[in-house]
Amino acid sequence: MSDGTSTENRKKLMKRNTGARGSFPVPFGMSLLFVTFLILCLFTFAAISLVTARNDYRTGEKNAEHQTAYYEAANQAEEKVAGLNAKLAAAGQTSDELPAEQNFQISVDDSHVLAVTLEADTDAETPFYRITKWEVESSADWQPSQSVQLIQPGL
Repeated sequence: MSDGTSTENRKKLMKRNTGARGSFPVPFGMSLLFVTFLILCLFTFAAISLVTARNDYRTGEKNAEHQTAYYEAANQAEEKVAGLNAKLAAAGQTSDELPAEQNFQISVDDSHVLAVTLEADTDAETPFYRITKWEVESSADWQPSQSVQLIQPGL
């Protein structure tokens, strides 16, 4: 009888082990899925961070170039204002050689200019030009960006 019982037990054990071998073990599968999900999340966040950092760098470079060009134009405008003030002071209050209002523009870059407007203040002890306008203006016509047609009608 012991032979029959041990044979049955062996068959049950083999059946149980075979069933376990055929399926994916639960503890190992959950940890593998969690680690895979974690790696995918880290990779995605790393890619997003890289793209964002690259975009911020490019934007910063463009901003630095524009600021440098603006400050160069502002320095040129200040020199011109100082020269006009010196001419006005040398001419004195009685001279009508210099106009009461001066307008000039200095190029900042290909599409922007620094527009300056000055008005003469002859009531002061030493006459000088007062700045009434100092702003960056667009010198190019606005062109809309080209749109990309994603869906072709009629296809």
